[in-house]
Amino acid sequence: TTKTFIELGLPGRKLDEIRDESTGENVQSKWQRMMEIRLRCELHVINAFGYEASEMGMMAYRQTMSALLQRTLPQDMARIQGVDQEIWAIMIRRTFNVETESIDLGKATQVVAMVTSRMQQDAFLDAVKEKLDAMPATSTPLEKNAELQNHLLEVWTEVLPTYGYEGETGYVKFQAALVEHSADPSIATLINSALMTVTTRTGLNQAG
Repeated sequence: TTKTFIELGLPGRKLDEIRDESTGENVQSKWQRMMEIRLRCELHVINAFGYEASEMGMMAYRQTMSALLQRTLPQDMARIQGVDQEIWAIMIRRTFNVETESIDLGKATQVVAMVTSRMQQDAFLDAVKEKLDAMPATSTPLEKNAELQNHLLEVWTEVLPTYGYEGETGYVKFQAALVEHSADPSIATLINSALMTVTTRTGLNQAG
């Protein structure tokens, strides 16, 4: 299973490497690398069950799981969610040496609403567009997106201390806690709307 591989296999050791490196890499970049490791691990796992180890295979697997979960008893659903939370806790601990904490939906929504509101302010959008436009003409969409992520991270780290989440550790704790509520319609709408506004105003949705 994914949990076993992360606990005992190569994926877990890769997470340890991220934690132990001293490259000055920011927390957003580390988080992205952690997510890539989990994705590769999950692709390996689903392949053993007959799904293609690709984006299409993952989509097919998730569709199957979604249909199964709709018919799952509440107590079994709780166990499945518990395993997923254990996986997240292991990943966060091994990558960042941080213990995860839960957050209630109301507070999570309040924080996300504040962050996404800041992201859509004209002053922020204009400043980000100016920075991206100043990048070399040879810059790739990936490089521009990485620069954008740095600016979005600044918004998170400015807002989160107001709610008790200080520094890199606070950012990690909140993002880990937010995973539990990622499927909430209000939170998903806030995040997707903000990202659409940012990419449209900066021109990144036309990149490629």
